[in-house]
Formats: sequence, structure tokens, C-alpha cells
Amino acid sequence: MYLTDYYRFEHKPGSAKTRLDCVASTGEYEEFERRRCRKVTKTTKPGDLIIYCNDAYKIDNFNADARRRTDKSLTIGSENISGIYTSRPDSSTGFGDFQGTQDALLFKFENFRAIGISEATGVVIDVFVARGLRYSQNMLYNLMESGELDDEINILREKARTEK
Repeated sequence: MYLTDYYRFEHKPGSAKTRLDCVASTGEYEEFERRRCRKVTKTTKPGDLIIYCNDAYKIDNFNADARRRTDKSLTIGSENISGIYTSRPDSSTGFGDFQGTQDALLFKFENFRAIGISEATGVVIDVFVARGLRYSQNMLYNLMESGELDDEINILREKARTEK
């Protein structure tokens, strides 16, 4: 089994257009778990996991030395956690890695295009983690695109619990 963890993020009506809240997860990936909110604010409560999906060209501190430019970036607060690479602008899947780790990330999108999150409603991003497989991102992406990871994806989705 290549995939180890799963997190489902959804855009909630009334929130910032690039904000996505975790609504379900396996809850075992330390890199996400340690970034959960610890304080109550107007829009968060302790335990919330919130990511932002932005156009990569709008992020000033994004690595300009990369050989291939990313289409989108995922951030938590001001910290860039991953770029999202896709095979084409209308793709419903993507890949990246969690910055500072050896872990690959695979993405499945609903109501989302690699370009234009601001126009979308009901955006959902499913994030699948493959621990230690950062350098196998392309292979994993191809396996996901061909349907060979569908069983693993379904197992992780069934294992996930709804966030409070």
C-alpha cells in the first residue's frame, strides 16, 4: 500500500474564497495534525485544520528556482506546505510534496480547476499522503490517473472520520 493518510478539505460558504476547512481525515499525519488551530478566533476553534489554495504566482516566497512552475500552492497560515502540479489546466487530479519532508501528496479535486478557484463554488480537495515517497510523485500520480490506486483511496476514505 502506497497511500498512508487522507484529508478532505471543503470550501465553506461565507469563508475566504481560497480557504478550505478539513471536514474528514484519518487524523494520523503528524505534519497536518501539529498545524491544527490552537486558539479560538472569529472564524476558528481549537482543532480546526485550515488550508488556503492560492495561485502560485501570487506567493512571493515560493521557490523561483524550481525547474517546473507549480499551478497552485497550499498554505497553512503564511507557511507554504506544497505546490500542486497538474497535467493540464482542467485536470481533476494533481500531485506535490509536503515541504520539508520526504512525503508525496496526491490531490483529487471536485468543482475545482487548477486555474480559477475564485470562480468555483463547492470546492473540495482530497489530499492523500504517501509517506517517504517524495521522489515517486510522478509514478504515484500516473497510478492514480490510471485507477490503480482506487482501492487504496477507498480504504482511506472509509477509515476517515468526520471532523467536529
